[in-house]
Amino acid sequence: MCIRDSARIVPNGATNEQLTTGEHASGPYTFGDHNPTERTVMDKFPTYWREGQPFIDRIILYYMPEQTTRIEAIKSGAIDIVAAPNFSVIPSLAANSNIGLAQISTASIRNLVMDNREGSVFADKNVRKALQYAVDRDFIRQAVLFEYGENANDHPIGTNDPKYWKDQPIINQDLTKASEYLTAAGYSDGNPLNLTLNAADFSQMLDASLAVQASIASTGLPINIEVQQHESSTYWESVWMNAGYDLVVSAWNGRPAAAAVTVALKGGGVWNETYFNSPRMDELLVSAASEGNFEARQAMWQEIQEILIEEVPSIYLMYTPAFIAHRTRVEGVKAHPNSWVFVEDWSIND
Repeated sequence: MCIRDSARIVPNGATNEQLTTGEHASGPYTFGDHNPTERTVMDKFPTYWREGQPFIDRIILYYMPEQTTRIEAIKSGAIDIVAAPNFSVIPSLAANSNIGLAQISTASIRNLVMDNREGSVFADKNVRKALQYAVDRDFIRQAVLFEYGENANDHPIGTNDPKYWKDQPIINQDLTKASEYLTAAGYSDGNPLNLTLNAADFSQMLDASLAVQASIASTGLPINIEVQQHESSTYWESVWMNAGYDLVVSAWNGRPAAAAVTVALKGGGVWNETYFNSPRMDELLVSAASEGNFEARQAMWQEIQEILIEEVPSIYLMYTPAFIAHRTRVEGVKAHPNSWVFVEDWSIND
C-alpha cells in the first residue's frame, strides 16, 4: 500500500540529513511503532490542515508478502483493506457481501521494451513491426487482467487523456503483416527470430511475459521467445535499461500525456528505456508545450502518436485498472488513477 501525503512542507534551508532523519510533513498521520517485517502504526495528526480529518484515530499497516494470506485476512475480517489485489481474486472478493471494491480506470501500462540502439536486433524497424502485429493483445490482457483493463496501442497516453487521438488506427494481431515484416528482416522457418524476454514477478510483469510467450507460440511464426525470470529486488537495477537484453517487460504508473511520453520516449531522457530517438517527435513535444491554440496543439499530439504507432519503439500491451478491496464497514474508500491511497477520507461505520 502506498500512503501519500496531501503535501510536503519542510523548513527553509533544511539539509538532506535533516530531511531523512527528522519528521517534516503535513499529512494526516504520524508514524508510531515501526517494524519493517511486521507492521507500521500510524496515529492521527491532531493539527492536520483539513479540519475534522482524518476520521480514523489509528491505522495499522501489516506486511503480508503472500497474496493468499492477504485475501484470507480480509475475508475473515482480520484486516480491513487490501490495496491492489491480484486480478485473479477479484471475482471472489466481489461475491463476498462483507467486502466492497473501489475501482477506477487508469493510464498505468505494461509494455515490452525493445532496445532501439544500433547493434540491437530491434534497430531494424521490420523486427519491431513484426512483433507489433504478432502479439495478440486481447489474449494477453485476458490472461493477465481477466475481464478488466483495456488494450493499449503502442504509446503510453491513456484513453481518457484529452490529448489521446480519438481516431487513431487500433493495432490488432495481423499474422500476414507480421510474416511480411519478418521476411523483410531476413527471418524464416530456417532462420527463426530467437528472443529472450526478461521479467520480474512484480506487478503482473511475469504473467504478461508468459502470456506474450504463449501468444507468439500459437501463431506458427518463426519467432521463439524464452522467458527469463529475475529477482524483483534487483530487476530495475540490473536488467531494466541495461544493454544485452533482447526484450524487457516494464510497468509504468499513469501520467499525463506530456509526462508519459517525455519521461519514457524523449531522445536522451534518463528513463528512455528503449533508447528511442526521434528528432521530429522531440520537436513536437517542445512545440506542443508552448502552443496556445487548442486545435494546433491537438494536431501536434496526433502526430506524436502517429510517430509512435508507426515506429513502435515499445509494444504497449494494456492499461491496468486500480482496485482497493475493503470491508464494507470502512467507508470513503476510493481508488486513484495513480494507485495512490488517500487514507484521510476513510471512516468506520460499525
